[in-house]
Amino acid sequence: MRNGVPRQDRGVSRVRAPRLVGRWVGPAPDLAGVPVLLDFWTGSCVNCVHVLAELREHVPPGLLVVGVHSPKFPHEASPGAVEAAVARLEVDHPVLDDADRTTWSAYAVKAWPTLVLVDAGGYVVATRSGEGHVAELVALAADLPARPAPPAAVPAGDGPLRFPARLARTAAGELLVVDAGHHRLLVGDRPIGSGARGRTDGPAPSFAAPQGVAVLPPDLAAALGYDLVVADTGNHLLRGVRSADGRTTTIAGTGAPARGRSGGGPALATALSSPWDVAWWPAFGELLVAVAGTHQLWAFDPVAATVRVVAGTTAEGLLDGPAERAWLAQPSGLAVDGDRLWFVDAETSSLRSLRFPGDPARLDRSVPRTDDPRMANVDPVARPGGIVETAVGEGLFEFGAQDGEAAGARFQHPLGLAVDGGTVLVADSFNGSLRRYDPVAGTVETLLDGLAEPVDVLREGEDLLVVESAAHRVGRWRVPVPDRRVLPAARVRPGAVLRVEFTPRPGRHVDDRWGSPYRVQVQGEAGEDLVRPLPVPDAEVLRVVVRVATCDDAAGTCALEEFTRLVPLTGAGDGEAELVLHLP
Repeated sequence: MRNGVPRQDRGVSRVRAPRLVGRWVGPAPDLAGVPVLLDFWTGSCVNCVHVLAELREHVPPGLLVVGVHSPKFPHEASPGAVEAAVARLEVDHPVLDDADRTTWSAYAVKAWPTLVLVDAGGYVVATRSGEGHVAELVALAADLPARPAPPAAVPAGDGPLRFPARLARTAAGELLVVDAGHHRLLVGDRPIGSGARGRTDGPAPSFAAPQGVAVLPPDLAAALGYDLVVADTGNHLLRGVRSADGRTTTIAGTGAPARGRSGGGPALATALSSPWDVAWWPAFGELLVAVAGTHQLWAFDPVAATVRVVAGTTAEGLLDGPAERAWLAQPSGLAVDGDRLWFVDAETSSLRSLRFPGDPARLDRSVPRTDDPRMANVDPVARPGGIVETAVGEGLFEFGAQDGEAAGARFQHPLGLAVDGGTVLVADSFNGSLRRYDPVAGTVETLLDGLAEPVDVLREGEDLLVVESAAHRVGRWRVPVPDRRVLPAARVRPGAVLRVEFTPRPGRHVDDRWGSPYRVQVQGEAGEDLVRPLPVPDAEVLRVVVRVATCDDAAGTCALEEFTRLVPLTGAGDGEAELVLHLP
């Protein structure tokens, strides 16, 4: 042993480090004759973000760090996505854009993150995968020749917002933006936070790349002295914020990522690894936290000041069933829908949900005592009672941009979502689109496309506010609330027909100037006829989507109205010969 590191890492059989192949983001560093610590990373990997924090903390000026960005998702291979990730995560060392993973393959890397230490002679000294190894490798490099600090990578331009992450409305009705790249919140036009990375409490607080926020009910907020709970991701903390004056208090976390598995405990004595989002769940009576770094969902009781695991074992993947045994993969956005909590799992590109059948008052909320230094363990650390289910998605490497039946639909690294009129809106970040999942029909459709890494969405009347993180903006789009209804079950006979009867709302008329104003979609098949043959399956939900062009009688303005009707059908020989839908 030397410097606490096994001697064999200093190399009995020496392996020449392969050449770095790719595009440099910013100035190319001088690598000749100096020791180099290579960090193979990708911008979507939360464990890679943890390693970036370790590098900031442990690497001395004399050791050159080179980030090798080797993408997992297709979106991450574009130059703009790499440069945005470098700026968003404030990477201040040289970065190689390894878009086709040539350098990744040359170094035989198999996982994100991976660190490779190369000596001044160009030979590999040690390789480590995962978090928590930077201090070890720095110690190993202690006797290697030093060099001056390298030039910083080129940051993104500044503006009113910088990589915004979340939207909400305060109890007073003010628009709240989590301005992650500026390490602050914006409440209306009032900033909360110094604008620089930090973790100061009090009337002049500082944050570190916060990603999520929850607005508390007024009565609870009055009792606690704060009305916002912020997922202060870069600090691995939850912070309580009083929106009226910005006074901030740390309420959960130790300020460091977890280095072992825990079932929970006192909030300020329990490590939380990169909390990414937080949501108040009235039916559950607690705050739910998406703890991305350990691939789990946690609960935070602000009155008892405790935290505990409610779903996930720390194993990364997609496994449904009892919540205490479920596998998650970087849960990144939360949305409450009655007794169900929807969440997006970024690394499995999936939409999933958590629910607790039965009486919430009878739920075991005790904290199991767990002392396990192992991570990625499949053994439970949460009490039983919850159920995790997947609506869209299949696994770590099943992603894409596919609409249609949910079983075959695909997202690509979604980071946010919202419940909207009985459906779920998904900010499909790496596909640059806003998607809608209909849980009754079991279908996915694209509403908006061509967005710049959307990460959150908020309903505002007839409009949707969409956070486009890579464009540093919040956009407004006219997308009316879906007129979506589930109708009583119907019994229909073979050969039955569907008849749609539409009556314009008062003050409007059908616009037939350019041909048929109707478009009727039945089970995904579209046409203009209002009378259609009716499929007669046994016990299937019929999904009918009708779009009608109408105009305002007085103003003359025209719009396309949309109506969705879901009808459970049963085929029967003595059933009805006609199913009539009266719209609206």
